Amino acid sequence: MAADTPRIIYFDLRGRAEAIRLMFEELGEAYEEQRVRSNAQWHAMKPQTPFGSLPIYEEGDLRIAQTQAIYRHIARTRGLYGKNERERTECDVGAEAINEAIDDFWRLFWQTDYKEKMESFATGMLAVRLLDLERWFTRADPSPAYWVGSGPTYTDYFAYRFLDDVDAVFPAALAARPALFAFHRAFEKRPRIGAYIASGRRPTVLGIIIDGPMFDPRPGARSQ
Repeated sequence: MAADTPRIIYFDLRGRAEAIRLMFEELGEAYEEQRVRSNAQWHAMKPQTPFGSLPIYEEGDLRIAQTQAIYRHIARTRGLYGKNERERTECDVGAEAINEAIDDFWRLFWQTDYKEKMESFATGMLAVRLLDLERWFTRADPSPAYWVGSGPTYTDYFAYRFLDDVDAVFPAALAARPALFAFHRAFEKRPRIGAYIASGRRPTVLGIIIDGPMFDPRPGARSQ
Protein backbone atom coordinates (compact mmCIF):
# COMPACT_ATOMS: atom_id res chain seq x y z
CA MET A 1 0.00 0.00 0.00
CA ALA A 2 1.17 3.54 -0.73
CA ALA A 3 2.03 5.77 2.21
CA ASP A 4 -1.04 7.95 1.60
CA THR A 5 -3.47 5.02 1.34
CA PRO A 6 -6.28 5.60 3.85
CA ARG A 7 -6.06 3.39 6.92
CA ILE A 8 -8.82 2.57 9.38
CA ILE A 9 -7.85 1.54 12.91
CA TYR A 10 -10.77 -0.15 14.62
CA PHE A 11 -11.94 -3.29 16.35
CA ASP A 12 -12.72 -6.45 14.36
CA LEU A 13 -16.40 -5.60 14.04
CA ARG A 14 -18.67 -3.43 11.91
CA GLY A 15 -19.75 -0.74 14.34
CA ARG A 16 -18.54 2.80 13.77
CA ALA A 17 -16.10 1.85 11.02
CA GLU A 18 -18.61 0.17 8.73
CA ALA A 19 -19.82 3.37 7.07
CA ILE A 20 -16.17 4.24 6.33
CA ARG A 21 -15.61 0.86 4.71
CA LEU A 22 -18.81 1.20 2.70
CA MET A 23 -17.80 4.60 1.32
CA PHE A 24 -14.42 3.37 0.16
CA GLU A 25 -15.87 0.15 -1.22
CA GLU A 26 -18.37 1.98 -3.41
CA LEU A 27 -15.81 4.56 -4.45
CA GLY A 28 -13.51 1.73 -5.51
CA GLU A 29 -10.71 3.36 -3.54
CA ALA A 30 -8.03 1.22 -1.92
CA TYR A 31 -7.83 1.34 1.88
CA GLU A 32 -6.22 -0.72 4.56
CA GLU A 33 -7.30 -1.71 8.03
CA GLN A 34 -5.65 -2.36 11.35
CA ARG A 35 -8.15 -4.45 13.26
CA VAL A 36 -7.77 -4.67 17.02
CA ARG A 37 -8.55 -8.27 17.94
CA SER A 38 -7.72 -8.60 21.64
CA ASN A 39 -8.17 -6.72 24.92
CA ALA A 40 -4.41 -6.76 25.42
CA GLN A 41 -3.84 -5.13 22.06
CA TRP A 42 -6.46 -2.48 22.81
CA HIS A 43 -5.17 -1.70 26.32
CA ALA A 44 -1.67 -1.20 24.92
CA MET A 45 -2.98 1.08 22.18
CA LYS A 46 -5.59 3.07 24.10
CA PRO A 47 -3.22 5.56 25.82
CA GLN A 48 -1.90 6.56 22.38
CA THR A 49 -5.34 7.54 21.09
CA PRO A 50 -6.47 11.17 21.38
CA PHE A 51 -9.69 10.42 23.28
CA GLY A 52 -9.33 6.80 24.38
CA SER A 53 -11.58 5.48 21.65
CA LEU A 54 -11.66 4.14 18.10
CA PRO A 55 -11.90 4.48 15.15
CA ILE A 56 -8.80 6.38 14.19
CA TYR A 57 -8.40 7.35 10.54
CA GLU A 58 -5.03 7.96 8.91
CA GLU A 59 -4.33 9.40 5.48
CA GLY A 60 -0.82 10.66 4.70
CA ASP A 61 0.19 12.89 7.60
CA LEU A 62 -3.44 13.33 8.68
CA ARG A 63 -4.66 11.44 11.74
CA ILE A 64 -8.31 11.93 12.72
CA ALA A 65 -10.21 10.81 15.80
CA GLN A 66 -13.98 11.05 16.37
CA THR A 67 -16.29 9.12 14.08
CA GLN A 68 -18.42 11.93 12.71
CA ALA A 69 -15.33 14.01 11.94
CA ILE A 70 -13.93 11.07 9.96
CA TYR A 71 -17.16 10.66 7.98
CA ARG A 72 -17.28 14.34 7.13
CA HIS A 73 -13.64 14.51 6.11
CA ILE A 74 -14.15 11.62 3.70
CA ALA A 75 -17.37 13.19 2.46
CA ARG A 76 -15.77 16.60 1.84
CA THR A 77 -12.77 15.15 0.02
CA ARG A 78 -14.67 12.56 -2.06
CA GLY A 79 -17.74 14.47 -3.23
CA LEU A 80 -20.13 12.85 -0.74
CA TYR A 81 -21.27 15.99 1.08
CA GLY A 82 -24.02 17.39 -1.15
CA LYS A 83 -23.91 20.09 -3.80
CA ASN A 84 -24.44 23.20 -1.68
CA GLU A 85 -24.73 24.44 1.88
CA ARG A 86 -28.38 23.40 2.16
CA GLU A 87 -27.54 19.82 1.19
CA ARG A 88 -24.51 19.74 3.49
CA THR A 89 -26.73 20.84 6.36
CA GLU A 90 -29.29 18.17 5.50
CA CYS A 91 -26.53 15.55 5.44
CA ASP A 92 -25.57 16.53 8.97
CA VAL A 93 -29.18 16.63 10.20
CA GLY A 94 -29.81 13.13 8.88
CA ALA A 95 -26.55 11.81 10.30
CA GLU A 96 -27.23 13.26 13.75
CA ALA A 97 -30.72 11.73 13.82
CA ILE A 98 -29.33 8.35 12.77
CA ASN A 99 -26.62 8.61 15.41
CA GLU A 100 -29.23 9.16 18.13
CA ALA A 101 -31.10 6.06 16.93
CA ILE A 102 -27.86 4.05 16.99
CA ASP A 103 -27.18 5.14 20.56
CA ASP A 104 -30.65 3.94 21.63
CA PHE A 105 -30.19 0.66 19.78
CA TRP A 106 -26.89 -0.32 21.38
CA ARG A 107 -27.74 1.05 24.83
CA LEU A 108 -30.43 -1.63 25.04
CA PHE A 109 -27.85 -4.40 24.80
CA TRP A 110 -25.84 -3.13 27.75
CA GLN A 111 -28.74 -3.76 30.11
CA THR A 112 -28.56 -7.04 32.01
CA ASP A 113 -32.20 -7.83 31.20
CA TYR A 114 -32.07 -6.81 27.54
CA LYS A 115 -33.50 -10.13 26.35
CA GLU A 116 -36.72 -9.47 28.25
CA LYS A 117 -36.89 -5.93 26.84
CA MET A 118 -36.27 -6.63 23.16
CA GLU A 119 -39.92 -6.93 22.14
CA SER A 120 -41.01 -3.76 23.93
CA PHE A 121 -38.00 -1.91 22.51
CA ALA A 122 -38.85 -3.03 18.97
CA THR A 123 -42.46 -1.89 19.21
CA GLY A 124 -41.67 1.19 21.29
CA MET A 125 -38.53 3.28 21.05
CA LEU A 126 -37.16 1.64 17.91
CA ALA A 127 -40.48 1.94 16.09
CA VAL A 128 -40.62 5.65 16.96
CA ARG A 129 -37.04 6.24 15.79
CA LEU A 130 -37.65 4.43 12.51
CA LEU A 131 -40.89 6.32 11.89
CA ASP A 132 -39.16 9.65 12.49
CA LEU A 133 -36.30 8.68 10.19
CA GLU A 134 -38.68 7.53 7.48
CA ARG A 135 -40.65 10.77 7.65
CA TRP A 136 -37.44 12.73 7.23
CA PHE A 137 -36.13 10.41 4.51
CA THR A 138 -39.34 10.85 2.47
CA ARG A 139 -39.69 14.60 3.16
CA ALA A 140 -39.40 15.53 -0.53
CA ASP A 141 -40.19 12.25 -2.31
CA PRO A 142 -42.26 9.24 -1.22
CA SER A 143 -39.74 6.85 -2.81
CA PRO A 144 -36.32 8.50 -2.63
CA ALA A 145 -33.13 6.83 -3.77
CA TYR A 146 -30.91 9.02 -1.59
CA TRP A 147 -31.15 10.64 1.82
CA VAL A 148 -30.10 14.05 0.51
CA GLY A 149 -30.41 15.50 -2.98
CA SER A 150 -30.04 13.52 -6.17
CA GLY A 151 -26.83 11.62 -5.48
CA PRO A 152 -25.00 9.66 -2.81
CA THR A 153 -23.78 11.37 0.35
CA TYR A 154 -22.12 10.07 3.47
CA THR A 155 -25.54 9.99 5.12
CA ASP A 156 -26.58 7.11 2.85
CA TYR A 157 -23.72 4.92 4.06
CA PHE A 158 -24.34 5.80 7.69
CA ALA A 159 -28.05 5.10 7.27
CA TYR A 160 -27.39 1.71 5.70
CA ARG A 161 -25.06 0.78 8.54
CA PHE A 162 -27.83 1.44 11.09
CA LEU A 163 -30.66 -0.10 9.06
CA ASP A 164 -28.58 -3.20 8.44
CA ASP A 165 -28.08 -3.64 12.20
CA VAL A 166 -31.85 -3.30 12.61
CA ASP A 167 -32.47 -5.82 9.84
CA ALA A 168 -30.12 -8.27 11.53
CA VAL A 169 -31.71 -8.06 14.98
CA PHE A 170 -35.23 -6.65 14.50
CA PRO A 171 -36.16 -7.47 10.87
CA ALA A 172 -39.90 -6.99 11.44
CA ALA A 173 -39.31 -3.44 12.70
CA LEU A 174 -37.48 -2.51 9.50
CA ALA A 175 -40.03 -4.28 7.29
CA ALA A 176 -42.76 -2.16 8.92
CA ARG A 177 -41.20 0.99 7.41
CA PRO A 178 -41.51 0.45 3.64
CA ALA A 179 -39.37 3.37 2.47
CA LEU A 180 -36.50 2.50 4.80
CA PHE A 181 -36.86 -1.18 3.93
CA ALA A 182 -36.71 -0.38 0.21
CA PHE A 183 -33.64 1.83 0.68
CA HIS A 184 -31.85 -0.92 2.62
CA ARG A 185 -32.57 -3.56 -0.01
CA ALA A 186 -31.67 -1.28 -2.93
CA PHE A 187 -28.44 -0.13 -1.28
CA GLU A 188 -27.05 -3.62 -0.83
CA LYS A 189 -27.80 -4.40 -4.47
CA ARG A 190 -25.41 -1.69 -5.66
CA PRO A 191 -22.69 -3.64 -7.48
CA ARG A 192 -19.68 -2.70 -5.35
CA ILE A 193 -21.66 -2.83 -2.10
CA GLY A 194 -23.03 -6.26 -2.99
CA ALA A 195 -19.54 -7.45 -3.87
CA TYR A 196 -18.22 -6.26 -0.52
CA ILE A 197 -21.01 -7.98 1.41
CA ALA A 198 -20.28 -11.23 -0.44
CA SER A 199 -16.50 -10.89 -0.26
CA GLY A 200 -15.84 -12.40 3.17
CA ARG A 201 -13.91 -9.26 4.15
CA ARG A 202 -16.80 -7.80 6.10
CA PRO A 203 -16.64 -8.40 9.88
CA THR A 204 -19.29 -10.82 11.09
CA VAL A 205 -19.60 -9.10 14.48
CA LEU A 206 -22.12 -6.26 14.59
CA GLY A 207 -20.91 -4.85 17.89
CA ILE A 208 -20.03 -5.65 21.48
CA ILE A 209 -22.81 -6.08 24.04
CA ILE A 210 -22.93 -6.97 27.71
CA ASP A 211 -22.60 -10.68 26.85
CA GLY A 212 -19.69 -10.19 24.46
CA PRO A 213 -19.63 -10.06 20.64
CA MET A 214 -22.98 -9.87 18.86
CA PHE A 215 -22.63 -11.83 15.63
CA ASP A 216 -24.82 -11.17 12.63
CA PRO A 217 -27.52 -13.83 13.09
CA ARG A 218 -28.76 -13.87 9.50
CA PRO A 219 -28.27 -17.09 7.52
CA GLY A 220 -24.84 -17.24 5.93
CA ALA A 221 -23.49 -14.19 7.72
CA ARG A 222 -21.08 -16.11 9.99
CA SER A 223 -19.82 -18.33 7.19
CA GLN A 224 -18.31 -15.41 5.29
